[in-house]
Amino acid sequence: MTKKENKKIPRLQEKSKKTVLNKKTVLKMEKLALANILEDIQEDREEVESQRKAILNILEDVNFAQTELKQKYKELEAISELTHALGLSLELTSVMHSAGNAINNIIPNSIVVFCLATLDSDYIDNNINIYSVDYLGERDLGYIKEKVNKALTSKCTIDFCKVEREKLKIEFLLGENKKTEISIPKKNVIDHIDVPINILNKSVGLISIFRREKIKSEDGQFNAVSTIIGNVTQTIERLRILVSSEYSRFSNLVDSMSNGVLMFDLNRKLLLVNPRAQKVIGRDDAEFTLDAFLKSIHGIKKTFSEDVGGVDHESEVDINNVIDNVIMNNEPASFQDVEINKRSYELFITPIRDFKREISGGAIVLHDITYLKEINQLKSEFVSVASHQLRTPLTSIRLFSEMLLDEVVGKINKDQKEYVGSMHKSTVGMIQLVNNLLNLSRIEAGRLEVRLKLVDLETFIKEIIEEVEGIADEKGVAIVFNSSTPKLADELTDPNLLRQVIHNLVVNAIRYSEGRKKEVCISLAKENNDILINVRDYGIGIPSLIHERIFSKFFRADNAVKVETDGNGLGLYIAKTIIEGLNGEIRFESEENQGTTFYIKLPSRNK
Repeated sequence: MTKKENKKIPRLQEKSKKTVLNKKTVLKMEKLALANILEDIQEDREEVESQRKAILNILEDVNFAQTELKQKYKELEAISELTHALGLSLELTSVMHSAGNAINNIIPNSIVVFCLATLDSDYIDNNINIYSVDYLGERDLGYIKEKVNKALTSKCTIDFCKVEREKLKIEFLLGENKKTEISIPKKNVIDHIDVPINILNKSVGLISIFRREKIKSEDGQFNAVSTIIGNVTQTIERLRILVSSEYSRFSNLVDSMSNGVLMFDLNRKLLLVNPRAQKVIGRDDAEFTLDAFLKSIHGIKKTFSEDVGGVDHESEVDINNVIDNVIMNNEPASFQDVEINKRSYELFITPIRDFKREISGGAIVLHDITYLKEINQLKSEFVSVASHQLRTPLTSIRLFSEMLLDEVVGKINKDQKEYVGSMHKSTVGMIQLVNNLLNLSRIEAGRLEVRLKLVDLETFIKEIIEEVEGIADEKGVAIVFNSSTPKLADELTDPNLLRQVIHNLVVNAIRYSEGRKKEVCISLAKENNDILINVRDYGIGIPSLIHERIFSKFFRADNAVKVETDGNGLGLYIAKTIIEGLNGEIRFESEENQGTTFYIKLPSRNK
């Protein structure tokens, strides 16, 4: 190795040493830099985590705000719908139903109980109303009644409830509480709040809200519930003012009526007696009762037909039973001639309803008909006297005309015979009219006597057919009689009255047999314990629009007037009255231009 080369070795070693030192320094510096980077990363991570938590908090706040906003919107929507519903409500039941629905929309599955005085009273009745979408078992209902009873005592005036607490009855506003046992919730009702309803510092009701979980009174939901109850209170106040106003108007109207009016509740306590009724009764003291009034009336008897028939002529209707039937069965009743303090009245009994549309009592209306009765009596007496006065000369004219027609007093020529025949026919028609007017006056005066005799009905009807054969021959009408087989035994009836009925029906059938078949069919039969007599024709018939008027006084169908101008419209009215007087029934079936059948049913004395 040269000297020059020896000098190079230490330099290389020194350079190598420096290189090693530089690498260590670099490595140390790299580690330090890496540590700084890791520290920066950690700081960034912590900052990111902090930002993430902040974002989560913001999202949670947003979700809570959205939930709260949705709840507020739901509450506002429920209140808005309730406000609209209450504005249209005119009944307390609909107010309670709307309020219960609104509270359930805000507090789901809540049970809303209403104890409210009726609009026309300061007291609640026997019922408490419950709005619940869930089934309520006996345990739930027992808990509710217990809490409501305590609330009625502690939060409302003592006399707010007019019935004993244990007698309160439950009504469900949703109409049903009959779900199967499987659907009964496992949780029982455990908590509730009570809100009194006060109007003008006076308790008129109580609303209780029950739940199956603990109620937190600080919940924002109850702010909306308070608004709902406030709206309900305002609506109840509006309806009570409306009812008070309507009652005042109604009371003034009733007081000014010319008819007497008495109104009573289900316990028969008089609620209203107008001045006219007080005058009719003859007393106005506060102790006057409905029973005392009923004892003062006379003359409410059985139906007119029974009077005419001589059955139970003196027996009177039990007015108390009539009132019970009116209230229980919603069937108004009326009586035509009731005597009170020697005056005559029409008496009407009708049920009255409360704001729940339930029957809450009845009303009796008295219409004074004394003056009309006197006028009718004078008219009937005039008709009776005039008819009697007319019948004697008419009978004479008929007899003399018959003698002239039979040429008993000498021969008459053809023209004379025609004139006398027309006179005789008109006289017979006038006698028939007079007889009808006499019968009408007797009916209206209640003097139509029934004289029962044993009658062979088959022979009886054949005699009537013989009487009308002349009219039938003139019209070209055949009369067919179908009698019962075997022959009926004699029946107890009034032959004179029954003759009028059958004669009238057969003559009418002959006169109106204009059409496809000129035939009148009369049938006689017995069915069970009834005698059946039918008269059928195939003539002009009776238009359907006037069926209900056919038995009215002085009424004739337009098509009948065109066919037969003569007639007074009394025949069918008298026929109906006589048949009903014999305790029978008369009805008809008819179709225009197809004919008419009259059906008579009389009770048989031969059972």
